[in-house]
Amino acid sequence: MLVNFFTVIICFIFSFDKRIRFDQHFKAFGIAALFTAIPFIAWDVWFTAHGVWWFNKDYTMGTLLAGLPVEEWLFLFVFPFPARLLISACVNSLISAGPTGSII
Repeated sequence: MLVNFFTVIICFIFSFDKRIRFDQHFKAFGIAALFTAIPFIAWDVWFTAHGVWWFNKDYTMGTLLAGLPVEEWLFLFVFPFPARLLISACVNSLISAGPTGSII
């Protein structure tokens, strides 16, 4: 749960950086994250119900939704945020560097 929290809070703070300005896209990102998460949640629910994989209760909070730990649900909604933010920052840096410029 702490990994989810720190992943999001750090990226959330940097999303307001004037070079990235990802905060302008929160609504569109939220909708896209929802539609992206749905097939993966269905996949997780099915595989967990059929014993293909499982979640160790020693390492989760114990709260389940549709047979999945809350942490798994949060991960599937949270993980795309830092990934998208990183892609935005990298693409913007590459564009700023130009075709022969170095970004390092």
